[in-house]
Amino acid sequence: MRLLRNATRLLGLCLVPILSAAAFTASARAADFPAKPITFVVPAPPGGPTDILARLLADDMRQAWGQPVMVENRPGAGGLLATQFVARAPADGHTILLAFTNHLTNAVLNPQAGYDPIKDFTPISLLVNAGAVLAFRPSLPIQNWDDFLRHAKANPGGVNIGNAGAGSSTHIYSEMIGEATKLKINPIPYKGEAPMHTEMLAGTLDFGLMSIGPYVRFAQAGKLRGIATTLRSPLVPDIPTFADLGVPGPGRVRGWFGVIGPAGIPPEIADKIARQIQQRIGQPEIAARLTNDWAFVPVGSTPDEFAQTMKAEYAEWARVIKSFGIKLE
Repeated sequence: MRLLRNATRLLGLCLVPILSAAAFTASARAADFPAKPITFVVPAPPGGPTDILARLLADDMRQAWGQPVMVENRPGAGGLLATQFVARAPADGHTILLAFTNHLTNAVLNPQAGYDPIKDFTPISLLVNAGAVLAFRPSLPIQNWDDFLRHAKANPGGVNIGNAGAGSSTHIYSEMIGEATKLKINPIPYKGEAPMHTEMLAGTLDFGLMSIGPYVRFAQAGKLRGIATTLRSPLVPDIPTFADLGVPGPGRVRGWFGVIGPAGIPPEIADKIARQIQQRIGQPEIAARLTNDWAFVPVGSTPDEFAQTMKAEYAEWARVIKSFGIKLE
């Protein structure tokens, strides 16, 4: 026994310098980062909320770290061009991607996506959540969710609900509503939200699932009203969420924007980037701008928290897409 205790003590003494060296190496790696300019890839053209959000973060990183942070717009193929580019980049934290929800859905919808959204990337920070609202024309005899249910049941042909396009998150939400309520829902895909807005305002479409930001502008003008949201938002505090109404599907997944990088980025570097993001997102003036301009709900998560969100939501998006045979047009 004494020999065993001595051997154990000796092993422990041998491990101390090894572990200390490893901790020192990790600390040094984080302290030295970034060692060169950072490329912040955006899967969208300049000027939209994705691009602006990336530039807000890039400016802050540049000032904090004293290295150039170059926003590189790589639009096209529904985000695939940018995503594939980042997946192939060195895993040193110097190439990162501002991803959004279709990072997960594209991998299921498109057999040519060429990436695994979980295994091929390092989650860094969930920036913001973005909700959608089920809106309707005020001329309809509807005041609340119960009225919507009665209206739907009185129309055996089903209820037409517009969405931003085949395979979009709002398309998938409409299928989730039908699944949860056992109602016949007819998803009507458009080429983006704007054409759907036009038809609703013209009176040729009764219902639509749309981003909260545009909805608020139409609601303030008295042109549309909301029944339920996928996410609680301070801009529409009086509209219940689907979860509040006992319709869990659309609340299990959400729209989001987040920062990811290639698989294998050292955890201490991912943590350093995440901390800088959290500091920026947490500033009151930035949080207010994100909420008021785009109806985003600021988050600023840790890498581990974002990893858990991505895994859970990827499983749910994939389940619904496959269950309803949703395909890209």
